Amino acid sequence: MKILLCGEGAHDIGVLDQWSIHPDKQMEKPGWLQVLLRKIFEKEDVEFILVPRSRLVSLPRSDLKPPAPKGHGEKARISKFRALTDKCDLVVFMLDADTTDISEWKRKRDEVIAGFEAIAGDVKAVACIPMSASESWILSDSEAWKKVGLTNLSALPKKPEEIWGVRNDPDSGHPHCYFKRICSAANLSDNRETRVDVMTATSLEEVGKKCPASFKAFLADLAA
Repeated sequence: MKILLCGEGAHDIGVLDQWSIHPDKQMEKPGWLQVLLRKIFEKEDVEFILVPRSRLVSLPRSDLKPPAPKGHGEKARISKFRALTDKCDLVVFMLDADTTDISEWKRKRDEVIAGFEAIAGDVKAVACIPMSASESWILSDSEAWKKVGLTNLSALPKKPEEIWGVRNDPDSGHPHCYFKRICSAANLSDNRETRVDVMTATSLEEVGKKCPASFKAFLADLAA
Protein backbone atom coordinates (compact mmCIF):
# COMPACT_ATOMS: atom_id res chain seq x y z
CA MET A 1 0.00 0.00 0.00
CA LYS A 2 1.34 3.40 -1.02
CA ILE A 3 0.18 6.29 1.20
CA LEU A 4 0.76 10.00 0.66
CA LEU A 5 0.96 11.79 4.00
CA CYS A 6 0.30 15.50 4.04
CA GLY A 7 0.90 17.32 7.33
CA GLU A 8 2.49 20.35 8.89
CA GLY A 9 5.98 19.05 9.60
CA ALA A 10 8.40 16.60 11.14
CA HIS A 11 6.46 15.94 14.36
CA ASP A 12 3.52 14.69 12.30
CA ILE A 13 4.89 13.15 9.12
CA GLY A 14 8.58 12.74 9.83
CA VAL A 15 11.75 14.28 8.48
CA LEU A 16 12.31 14.66 4.76
CA ASP A 17 15.60 14.17 2.93
CA GLN A 18 17.56 12.59 5.75
CA TRP A 19 20.43 10.79 4.07
CA SER A 20 22.72 8.15 5.50
CA ILE A 21 26.48 8.00 5.01
CA HIS A 22 25.87 5.38 2.33
CA PRO A 23 25.30 6.68 -1.21
CA ASP A 24 21.74 6.70 -2.53
CA LYS A 25 20.14 5.51 0.70
CA GLN A 26 17.44 7.54 2.37
CA MET A 27 16.91 7.15 6.11
CA GLU A 28 13.31 7.09 7.24
CA LYS A 29 12.74 9.20 10.34
CA PRO A 30 8.98 8.89 10.85
CA GLY A 31 6.52 11.09 12.65
CA TRP A 32 3.77 9.86 14.96
CA LEU A 33 1.38 9.55 12.01
CA GLN A 34 3.44 6.85 10.27
CA VAL A 35 3.54 4.89 13.52
CA LEU A 36 -0.24 5.20 13.90
CA LEU A 37 -0.95 4.13 10.32
CA ARG A 38 1.40 1.15 10.54
CA LYS A 39 -0.57 0.02 13.60
CA ILE A 40 -3.84 0.36 11.70
CA PHE A 41 -2.51 -1.35 8.55
CA GLU A 42 -0.40 -3.85 10.45
CA LYS A 43 -0.99 -6.61 7.88
CA GLU A 44 -0.04 -4.42 4.92
CA ASP A 45 3.34 -3.59 3.41
CA VAL A 46 3.15 0.22 3.65
CA GLU A 47 5.20 2.78 1.74
CA PHE A 48 4.90 6.49 2.54
CA ILE A 49 5.34 9.60 0.44
CA LEU A 50 5.76 12.67 2.66
CA VAL A 51 4.47 16.07 1.60
CA PRO A 52 4.43 19.02 4.03
CA ARG A 53 1.36 21.21 3.46
CA SER A 54 3.65 24.19 2.81
CA ARG A 55 5.02 22.43 -0.28
CA LEU A 56 1.62 22.01 -1.92
CA VAL A 57 1.49 24.51 -4.76
CA SER A 58 -1.37 25.51 -7.03
CA LEU A 59 -2.65 23.03 -9.58
CA PRO A 60 -2.16 23.64 -13.31
CA ARG A 61 -4.80 26.02 -14.66
CA SER A 62 -6.51 23.23 -16.61
CA ASP A 63 -7.20 21.44 -13.31
CA LEU A 64 -8.76 24.45 -11.57
CA LYS A 65 -12.37 23.64 -12.45
CA PRO A 66 -14.59 23.86 -10.47
CA PRO A 67 -13.43 26.90 -8.43
CA ALA A 68 -11.03 26.29 -5.54
CA PRO A 69 -12.68 24.87 -2.41
CA LYS A 70 -12.81 27.03 0.71
CA GLY A 71 -10.24 27.10 3.51
CA HIS A 72 -8.23 23.91 3.88
CA GLY A 73 -10.13 22.38 0.96
CA GLU A 74 -7.75 23.74 -1.66
CA LYS A 75 -4.68 22.14 -0.04
CA ALA A 76 -6.64 18.91 0.32
CA ARG A 77 -7.54 19.00 -3.36
CA ILE A 78 -3.89 19.52 -4.33
CA SER A 79 -2.81 16.65 -2.04
CA LYS A 80 -5.20 14.28 -3.79
CA PHE A 81 -3.96 15.45 -7.19
CA ARG A 82 -0.40 14.74 -6.03
CA ALA A 83 -1.44 11.30 -4.75
CA LEU A 84 -2.97 10.48 -8.12
CA THR A 85 0.19 11.66 -9.90
CA ASP A 86 2.35 9.46 -7.66
CA LYS A 87 -0.03 6.49 -8.10
CA CYS A 88 -0.82 6.22 -4.39
CA ASP A 89 -3.56 4.06 -2.93
CA LEU A 90 -4.44 6.51 -0.18
CA VAL A 91 -3.85 10.12 0.84
CA VAL A 92 -4.09 11.14 4.50
CA PHE A 93 -4.40 14.90 4.95
CA MET A 94 -3.57 15.87 8.54
CA LEU A 95 -4.10 19.16 10.35
CA ASP A 96 -4.85 20.19 13.90
CA ALA A 97 -8.40 21.36 14.53
CA ASP A 98 -7.01 24.05 16.86
CA THR A 99 -10.35 24.10 18.65
CA THR A 100 -12.41 22.18 21.18
CA ASP A 101 -15.65 23.28 19.52
CA ILE A 102 -17.00 20.24 17.72
CA SER A 103 -18.91 22.36 15.20
CA GLU A 104 -15.68 24.17 14.26
CA TRP A 105 -13.85 20.85 14.03
CA LYS A 106 -16.60 19.57 11.72
CA ARG A 107 -16.39 22.70 9.57
CA LYS A 108 -12.66 22.17 8.97
CA ARG A 109 -13.20 18.48 8.31
CA ASP A 110 -15.93 19.29 5.79
CA GLU A 111 -13.56 21.69 4.02
CA VAL A 112 -10.98 18.95 3.60
CA ILE A 113 -13.55 16.44 2.37
CA ALA A 114 -14.91 19.00 -0.12
CA GLY A 115 -11.37 19.43 -1.41
CA PHE A 116 -11.01 15.71 -1.95
CA GLU A 117 -14.33 15.56 -3.77
CA ALA A 118 -13.26 18.34 -6.14
CA ILE A 119 -10.73 16.01 -7.79
CA ALA A 120 -11.92 12.91 -9.63
CA GLY A 121 -9.87 9.73 -9.31
CA ASP A 122 -9.68 6.32 -7.71
CA VAL A 123 -7.25 7.17 -4.91
CA LYS A 124 -8.87 7.05 -1.47
CA ALA A 125 -8.60 10.20 0.64
CA VAL A 126 -9.04 10.61 4.40
CA ALA A 127 -9.05 13.67 6.66
CA CYS A 128 -7.02 13.32 9.86
CA ILE A 129 -8.02 16.21 12.11
CA PRO A 130 -7.27 15.70 15.81
CA MET A 131 -9.27 17.81 18.22
CA SER A 132 -7.93 20.02 19.79
CA ALA A 133 -4.48 19.19 18.37
CA SER A 134 -2.46 16.06 17.60
CA GLU A 135 -1.04 16.11 21.14
CA SER A 136 -4.52 15.22 22.40
CA TRP A 137 -4.27 11.81 20.71
CA ILE A 138 -0.71 11.29 21.93
CA LEU A 139 -1.70 12.14 25.53
CA SER A 140 -4.50 9.56 25.58
CA ASP A 141 -2.88 6.33 26.81
CA SER A 142 -1.56 6.44 30.36
CA GLU A 143 0.06 3.00 30.03
CA ALA A 144 2.04 4.22 27.03
CA TRP A 145 3.33 7.15 29.06
CA LYS A 146 4.17 4.85 31.92
CA LYS A 147 6.32 2.80 29.54
CA VAL A 148 8.30 5.86 28.49
CA GLY A 149 8.95 6.99 32.06
CA LEU A 150 6.04 9.06 33.37
CA THR A 151 5.31 8.16 37.01
CA ASN A 152 2.54 10.67 37.84
CA LEU A 153 -0.11 9.34 35.47
CA SER A 154 -2.77 11.52 37.11
CA ALA A 155 -1.13 14.49 35.38
CA LEU A 156 -2.49 13.28 32.05
CA PRO A 157 -5.77 14.82 30.86
CA LYS A 158 -8.92 12.78 31.38
CA LYS A 159 -10.51 14.26 28.26
CA PRO A 160 -7.65 15.19 25.92
CA GLU A 161 -9.90 16.52 23.17
CA GLU A 162 -11.13 19.22 25.57
CA ILE A 163 -7.80 20.67 26.69
CA TRP A 164 -7.18 24.25 25.56
CA GLY A 165 -5.58 27.51 26.58
CA VAL A 166 -3.26 30.32 25.53
CA ARG A 167 -0.62 28.93 23.18
CA ASN A 168 2.27 31.10 24.41
CA ASP A 169 1.53 30.56 28.11
CA PRO A 170 3.59 27.55 29.30
CA ASP A 171 1.21 27.02 32.23
CA SER A 172 -1.94 26.95 30.10
CA GLY A 173 -4.01 23.98 29.03
CA HIS A 174 -3.12 24.43 25.37
CA PRO A 175 -2.23 20.96 24.03
CA HIS A 176 1.28 22.03 22.99
CA CYS A 177 1.95 23.46 26.46
CA TYR A 178 0.30 20.50 28.19
CA PHE A 179 2.38 18.05 26.16
CA LYS A 180 5.60 19.92 26.94
CA ARG A 181 4.87 19.75 30.69
CA ILE A 182 4.13 16.02 30.53
CA CYS A 183 7.37 15.45 28.63
CA SER A 184 9.25 17.39 31.29
CA ALA A 185 7.62 15.32 34.06
CA ALA A 186 8.78 12.16 32.27
CA ASN A 187 12.30 13.57 31.69
CA LEU A 188 11.73 13.53 27.96
CA SER A 189 12.27 16.11 25.26
CA ASP A 190 9.33 17.69 23.49
CA ASN A 191 10.31 16.46 20.05
CA ARG A 192 9.53 14.10 17.19
CA GLU A 193 11.28 11.15 18.82
CA THR A 194 9.15 11.34 21.96
CA ARG A 195 5.96 11.49 19.93
CA VAL A 196 7.07 8.43 17.98
CA ASP A 197 8.00 6.51 21.15
CA VAL A 198 4.70 7.28 22.86
CA MET A 199 2.61 6.46 19.79
CA THR A 200 4.54 3.20 19.39
CA ALA A 201 3.44 2.20 22.89
CA THR A 202 -0.09 3.58 22.52
CA SER A 203 -3.23 1.46 22.27
CA LEU A 204 -5.63 2.51 19.52
CA GLU A 205 -8.49 1.44 21.75
CA GLU A 206 -7.38 3.88 24.44
CA VAL A 207 -7.16 6.76 21.98
CA GLY A 208 -10.67 5.94 20.81
CA LYS A 209 -11.95 6.02 24.39
CA LYS A 210 -10.28 9.32 25.26
CA CYS A 211 -10.85 11.05 21.90
CA PRO A 212 -14.26 9.77 20.81
CA ALA A 213 -15.03 12.56 18.35
CA SER A 214 -11.97 13.07 16.17
CA PHE A 215 -10.15 9.75 16.47
CA LYS A 216 -13.21 7.58 15.93
CA ALA A 217 -14.13 9.67 12.88
CA PHE A 218 -10.65 9.09 11.47
CA LEU A 219 -10.84 5.33 12.02
CA ALA A 220 -14.32 5.19 10.51
CA ASP A 221 -13.15 7.04 7.40
CA LEU A 222 -10.21 4.67 6.99
CA ALA A 223 -12.51 1.66 7.39
CA ALA A 224 -14.90 3.06 4.79
